[in-house]
Amino acid sequence: MMKRCAIGLICAMAAASVFAAPYAEQGYWRVRQDKDGYWTFVDPRGNDVFLRGVEQVVWRGHSTRDGKKPPYRLWNETHYATKAEWADETIGRLKRWGFNTLGSWSDPSLRGRGMGYFVHVGFAMPCFTDGEKGDGDLMIKRKGGRYFPNVFSPGWERHCRKLARARLILSVLGDADLIGIYLDGELPWWGENGNPDRAVNLCDVIMRQGENHSARKALEEFAAKRPDGLSRAAKLDFMKIIAERYYKTTTDAVRSVARNHLIVGSMFAGLNGFGPQSTLEACAKYCDVVSIDIYPSIDLDKGIIFTKGTDHADNAGDAPQVELFSELDRLSKKLGKPFHVTEWSFPAVEKGFEGTSGGGQRFRTQRERSLASQMFVEMLSASPSICGYNYFMWTDTQKKTIASQDCQYGLVKENGEPYRELTEMFARVQPKLQARRKLGYPKAHAWVAPLGKPLTAEEFAKGNPSKKDLGYVRFVAKLRKTGAGKWDWCNRPLSGNSDGVFSVTVPCSGGAVEATLRSWENAATGETALEIVSVKNCGKTELEMESIFLRFDLPSPLKDKMRGMPPKWTMWRPWINLDYPWGEGKVLNVRTPDNTLYGETTAQGGKGILPPQITYITTTGGREKWNLGSPVKIAPGAVWKPKDEAYYILKEKSL
Repeated sequence: MMKRCAIGLICAMAAASVFAAPYAEQGYWRVRQDKDGYWTFVDPRGNDVFLRGVEQVVWRGHSTRDGKKPPYRLWNETHYATKAEWADETIGRLKRWGFNTLGSWSDPSLRGRGMGYFVHVGFAMPCFTDGEKGDGDLMIKRKGGRYFPNVFSPGWERHCRKLARARLILSVLGDADLIGIYLDGELPWWGENGNPDRAVNLCDVIMRQGENHSARKALEEFAAKRPDGLSRAAKLDFMKIIAERYYKTTTDAVRSVARNHLIVGSMFAGLNGFGPQSTLEACAKYCDVVSIDIYPSIDLDKGIIFTKGTDHADNAGDAPQVELFSELDRLSKKLGKPFHVTEWSFPAVEKGFEGTSGGGQRFRTQRERSLASQMFVEMLSASPSICGYNYFMWTDTQKKTIASQDCQYGLVKENGEPYRELTEMFARVQPKLQARRKLGYPKAHAWVAPLGKPLTAEEFAKGNPSKKDLGYVRFVAKLRKTGAGKWDWCNRPLSGNSDGVFSVTVPCSGGAVEATLRSWENAATGETALEIVSVKNCGKTELEMESIFLRFDLPSPLKDKMRGMPPKWTMWRPWINLDYPWGEGKVLNVRTPDNTLYGETTAQGGKGILPPQITYITTTGGREKWNLGSPVKIAPGAVWKPKDEAYYILKEKSL
């Protein structure tokens, strides 16, 4: 095995020129598929390794809005004598908990301590930075959020080669602990957020660039040569050109300085995050591994894992829900390459972590969070298409007031204290994953005990209808005409309380539905139990309904903090915060009928807390779920009723 170089650029360049043989012969990491069809990483000594890593294991903590030192860094500076002491203890913890890999953006001080690691070039980000400074042709501007790199810019190839040399040749080239190199992270191949035609919307974004922008010129010239002009078919073909240029140029740049190391893709943002299928195919063509960030939904009652599928990839409209691993295995066979899951997490909602931003299905307790994580890693290891994963992430992000996210992602808290149930689960389960890979997928089973039969809303209130005005509550439904490609998000506030009954007519492009809700008042506690009774199709055409839930119109100034949070935000993230400020001097308490508290959440006084929207979904046994499971069809004049009763309990009180 090649020894590590310690003299920087000279040794690194020598390594690149002397060792021209394939990396497998020189003792570097590689991937292979065995006779049984299972993909695996292979370490420099030739051992098969199912990678189990953690993202962003960093000393500094996560950036803050106020520019002050993050809480985790402050803890480290007072708790450890040196950074090396922190690194030694952190590596020891990771190994005890069954991890064997450092994921992206992890602290360089952790290297050389017996763990493989990844590095991240990030070809796109400097394009944005340079574009803001003047060279706007290096980027494609989108409405809100990140830009997309312009692969048609005359400076694109030069930019990639320069960046690859700067970020790789001096630091990692020749290091046998380096597993692989990521090109980028979660590029917006789908164009602009919220557009239903994610396969070709990037072309529409390109056409809104300036007249002299090189990407727009390239698309216009391409369309001018086609008899169908700028049709959707033409846009799909142009997306192939974009993907081909991006992956060929970036991988050529990496291999010009790091020819022996794996290239592990560009971390797609989920199974619907790569635009058309051609992007995925180009990634597989030029990269050794296809990396993907996945935040799926887990049904702990049934033991199944599902996500948005890829059927939308060359067709407009929303993708259907699919069972995650059958989809990954199908794609891997088609592509001839393995997947590396580079981000995943299941946060719990606890005090200080309202969970209003960031990916991942929310759970109520640390136990449920740990069970979901165990179920996921056991399924990941059993998949022949997956060669490893990186958990997201090492430490929590801060509260919303000082950070961009407020999710409980961490293995450890901001004071370095581990989440005991989660880390003990990893320590117990992860060391066994390699040995059990070929035993097949675990059989679906309930991971949680049944909640038991909760009280009905009427029983809870002892039959007393509520007279309260609930105009701040909105009924929301995801509807469409049966067979239509596009879903409508439709909502109306509750009004006209008639002895506890609300009838709300909600129009959509395919017609209209009438939702009937009942509210009951518990005289002893002052709480209101609000339930959805039925949904009637008032139109002349059959409608499909995929999701229903309730959300709240917020009083100023709180409603101003909801910008950027679309109604669908709660559709695929089943979380709830029990208490949050409701106007001046009041809070609105919300709980579920089984009286389950979410984590350690307690009443939160004060202002400046981002209020969540509240999900209402029909349930089995009282446990709320993230949607109706699959779209239901409602014929004209027909009435749909929930199979199981579920409701939320609301109470206003003074702070």
